[in-house]
Amino acid sequence: QACVAGGAAYLVAAAIDRLVADIQKDMSGSVSVIMTGGNAPELAKIMNTAVQLEPALVLEGLALFSEESE
Repeated sequence: QACVAGGAAYLVAAAIDRLVADIQKDMSGSVSVIMTGGNAPELAKIMNTAVQLEPALVLEGLALFSEESE
């Protein structure tokens, strides 16, 4: 089971790397990648793409939305 989970992590990391590379080819400037979520730090370690980790991004977005709604 651990082997399957590890393989799945490498699959997701490779897919993100490929997606970023494809987008980078279409863009004239550089692409920034921001990751959030429980597995983001583990994925970032095995990715070739440089990423910025923002563990509370969703909660910060919800807080901003809540403030604007008041």
